[in-house]
Amino acid sequence: MNITLEKAYEEDADILLYIQKQAFRPLYDLYLDEESPYCDTVDDIKWKINYKNGKYYKIFADGILCGGLFTFHIKDGLYKMGQLYITPKEQCKGIGSKAILIAEQLEPDAKEWELDFPEDQIKNEMCYRKIGYVPLGKREVVNERLKLVFYHKKL
Repeated sequence: MNITLEKAYEEDADILLYIQKQAFRPLYDLYLDEESPYCDTVDDIKWKINYKNGKYYKIFADGILCGGLFTFHIKDGLYKMGQLYITPKEQCKGIGSKAILIAEQLEPDAKEWELDFPEDQIKNEMCYRKIGYVPLGKREVVNERLKLVFYHKKL
């Protein structure tokens, strides 16, 4: 499967929000997290697309739009993988991990990347570990249902 990333523009916000809501709905239903990407609006997506320290990408698998990825710069050499989402029918096919590896290469000054995800999402953990991310040893309790774990990767 050929995975490519393309820069997102404001006119992409509606379709990206639609895919993001599909991808995050099961997690929202499970965790009832009001800060979930499921709760984002078109304006939230547009803000990320225009964020001066970030990049928002459309993810394509074999030429078909199937997700999005938001990355941003934290400080010298340190970047964060923000929202990564793949339409449900294309999940668990390696698209997300390939998209991350591509995004890492698009920041040549990056020395380290961070990301976070729900502690009980074992498929996410396996994906991130497979491409070199390891636990930071940091956790954040969002609510009684949701604990985030933080991972990093040194390049």
